[in-house]
Amino acid sequence: MCNHATIIVTKNISIIIINKYNNYFKNRATQCGMLNPMIIAQRIRELRTENHFTQAQLAKMVGCSQPMIVLWEKEVCEPTASAIVRLAEALGCSCDYLLGYDGY
Repeated sequence: MCNHATIIVTKNISIIIINKYNNYFKNRATQCGMLNPMIIAQRIRELRTENHFTQAQLAKMVGCSQPMIVLWEKEVCEPTASAIVRLAEALGCSCDYLLGYDGY
C-alpha cells in the first residue's frame, strides 16, 4: 500500500491530489532553502550587470540565445544544470551561488 498519496480513478480528483502533493514538496524545498527560482533570476541579472555584460554578450558566452537570458531573468523558466555551469563560469561565481546558496 502506498503511503504517499491516494490515486482516485476520477481524473479531476486525481489531478488535484497529485497537484497538492507536488506543491507540498515544492513548498517544502523552498522553505528548507533547497530551491528558490527567484534567487536564480536575481543573481543572473545582478552578476550580469555587475560585469557590464549585455544579455546578448552573456548569451554568446553561455552558448544560448539572448531571448533565453530574458526568460531566465524574468523567471519564466530556469536554466538547465549545464547552463548553470556555463553561467557560473561566465559570471565568475560558483554554481551554488547562482542556485541561492551564500558565498561566491
